[in-house]
Amino acid sequence: MLMMLEGLALPHTTSLKGKPLVTSGNYSTRSHKSSFYRALVLLLIPLVQLKAYADPGSGALLWQIGGAFVLGSIYRTRRFLVKLFQWIRNRGD
Repeated sequence: MLMMLEGLALPHTTSLKGKPLVTSGNYSTRSHKSSFYRALVLLLIPLVQLKAYADPGSGALLWQIGGAFVLGSIYRTRRFLVKLFQWIRNRGD
């Protein structure tokens, strides 16, 4: 059985380096993983030219998301540090 990817044919029983794959029964784990990744790459490559439109409100939404991320990160970091210092202080008692 041959797998084809853009003109590249690989035998089902060998790896890219030509070494035989370790198989369990009739299935090869490495072969299935590499087939999955090849299929994923092919799905991510668009077959037609994509065209996008960003309305003026999109920029404001991105700024809002970025601001929320920064403020949320500051809050969570502060809470973590407060709890950490409380734990260190109470551990010595």
